[in-house]
Amino acid sequence: MKKLFIVMLALCLFVLPAMAQTQDEPMEMNWEDLEESFVKTGYSGAFWDFPSLGISMMIPGGLDQTELSQEAVDRGFVDIFATEDESVAIMISYRDLGCETLADVEELVLENLEGAYIIGYYKLNGLGALMFVNPENDDLTVAIGTTEPGYYIQVSIKPISNEEINSLSGFIFGSIMPYTEE
Repeated sequence: MKKLFIVMLALCLFVLPAMAQTQDEPMEMNWEDLEESFVKTGYSGAFWDFPSLGISMMIPGGLDQTELSQEAVDRGFVDIFATEDESVAIMISYRDLGCETLADVEELVLENLEGAYIIGYYKLNGLGALMFVNPENDDLTVAIGTTEPGYYIQVSIKPISNEEINSLSGFIFGSIMPYTEE
């Protein structure tokens, strides 16, 4: 029953609304609307703050912060959380995509990532975002605009073919919110 609920939630969060999502009419996701459902699933997680990026987000239990190699840092990665065997990961990066708008990011994705497809535009706790799937990397990514021209925060989850992480993706992305000092 729990798995059925999670699959239905994933459908409600991503598949059904994507048909009508545009940059002018993005789907709004707010953690306060998702938090109770997350708790009911029995999963756990902790919020992490990324002050340098201006966001906070929930990282599910079982995913630990990993040490970044210099190569990963050079590629724009800010943090990676993964299972011990690294079979499941959430990767957070800050990259200069050279795009002025999320519509430009959409065009960049479709032109440069073979087989990639756009899920849609979102407002994640007020942050404008574009969500897309890259089947070649088996990941689901959300690109979030920043105040720095051309730069975007990217949060990627992989492998999206993993049923459990796919089910959790709505909660993970729905938890991304502006960072505020306490």
